[in-house]
Amino acid sequence: LTSGNVGASATAIYGPMTSVKGLNGIAGVVPFGVNENQELECSKKTEFKVYKHDGSGEYGPGWFGALDLDGEEGGGANDYCDWLKEGYPDYLHVGDRMITENGNMKGPTDEALFDLPKKGDDPESRVAKCLAEHDPPCTIDNYEPTCSRVIIVPIYEAFYDEKDKDKDKEKRPEYMIIKGFELFLLDIDKTTRKDDDGKDIACVTGQFIDYTVPLEGIDFEVDPDGPDYGLRAARLIK
Repeated sequence: LTSGNVGASATAIYGPMTSVKGLNGIAGVVPFGVNENQELECSKKTEFKVYKHDGSGEYGPGWFGALDLDGEEGGGANDYCDWLKEGYPDYLHVGDRMITENGNMKGPTDEALFDLPKKGDDPESRVAKCLAEHDPPCTIDNYEPTCSRVIIVPIYEAFYDEKDKDKDKEKRPEYMIIKGFELFLLDIDKTTRKDDDGKDIACVTGQFIDYTVPLEGIDFEVDPDGPDYGLRAARLIK
């Protein structure tokens, strides 16, 4: 189904979401994503690494996968933390350009996603908001689509400097182009695992969701012929 009549003067189109803007403070795109070459499996545990003990970066020197969503240098950890906690406040479209945000993002990630409030304080992190609002907390089999732990992740194609084109696994990209979007349910607990040398690597874990987005809390565009990574929507057109 890609379209249907609604009343006498409107038509609904259905398809992959190709443009996103969060409206309720938590529904925007977050500043880490997935290379389109990575296989996405809904409901299968997936991890994003945000810190490595030696600072070497998981995806290139000094880069742990954080994205600068506005495509402009500057902002650093502050922008990353704000966008991770609240969602990117402006539109992002398929075809938009992003760049890497370098550095250890463990602290900003903990603040935005996992930190629990002190007694008497309001919850601010995504996990804290879920725990305060949902009892029991959301799971992959039973979740509220508007839960703060349900985030929108960009899928991107990475472009490398010409001299580095044969060293993709050793160099961070020069820039990335958004190819689509997918939903991701964050795990409640932050994860630390060991590398081959027994040193800590901090990770964000969760599961991808194959889902059609409700209208509340988000503004978007759809294209029935657009690339489909699992995040779809229906929209009324004249």
